[in-house]
Amino acid sequence: MNKTIIFTGAGASYGSEEQEGLRPSLGDRLLTNLIDEYPNSWGTVIELIQRRGLTIDKQIEIILKIIMNSQRRKLPILMRDMARYFAHFKPSDTSLFHRMSRTISQNNLHNDIIWSTLNYDCLQELSMKRFHLLPDYFDMYKKQSVKIEYWKLHGSCNFIPALMETGKSVNIILDGKLDCPLEPYPLESLEDGFQNLHPEYFPAMAIYTEGKPTFIGSGQIEALQNWWQREVLTAKRILIIGAKPNPDDTHIWNYIASTKGRLYYTGNSEQWNEWKKQYRRKKNDIFLANTFKEGIQGICNCLIEEK
Repeated sequence: MNKTIIFTGAGASYGSEEQEGLRPSLGDRLLTNLIDEYPNSWGTVIELIQRRGLTIDKQIEIILKIIMNSQRRKLPILMRDMARYFAHFKPSDTSLFHRMSRTISQNNLHNDIIWSTLNYDCLQELSMKRFHLLPDYFDMYKKQSVKIEYWKLHGSCNFIPALMETGKSVNIILDGKLDCPLEPYPLESLEDGFQNLHPEYFPAMAIYTEGKPTFIGSGQIEALQNWWQREVLTAKRILIIGAKPNPDDTHIWNYIASTKGRLYYTGNSEQWNEWKKQYRRKKNDIFLANTFKEGIQGICNCLIEEK
């Protein structure tokens, strides 16, 4: 049976809450907030920014690309603190993710939906759990009746390497990828997970730069992406929420462009129209709204139509 796929980007987590302190920053503010909150790690990139003649706003992808290519020893502490930043966000009682999770739970839709995201935070799965849905990151719960497939395509702030031996960790981080099993840590135990890790390990989160490379748990993350790509091509419908079309991320947008299903888009209309004109001009896709708040009712209606 072809499924409905929910696909969320940074704009969904940002738009799920009304107040600034309750939602992760978008890309143009993320670097500034990381520097402010973690001066001992992210604060050290200010010298690099100044030396390269860059500006803080809208430069995190450039900065991480430079660090990845020439100062990779800095990556573990930077990525750990980035994980800490995303881990502290929790959905409020008015979260729009609650509206979606409630709709799925009350209408018994969990078996017919794949919920996927590019986001590192845990706002969505915390919302699922509130409505008695069990987010299944890695096909872990084959016999659970209320599981919902939930695939974090670029990793997560709580995906901790299950392999904790020190071994050749430094060489792995500096010269290649560490392909090891990943363990989805509860957020309340995340700091314990960090304490148990070798200093050169960090959560499995794609580096926020061109191509979104993954160094930790790369095999498992790539497997998730492969599963998702196959499902996208044959999906009944795909609800895209807060994800900016980015043709350079071919592992994502090539497959969305090629799907047989109908797309329902919530996000910036200009970006959507430009992408659709080039990649899906003749398809009968639907634009729902510019913001998550404006589109939430239409999103829930689309989910209910799955029945």
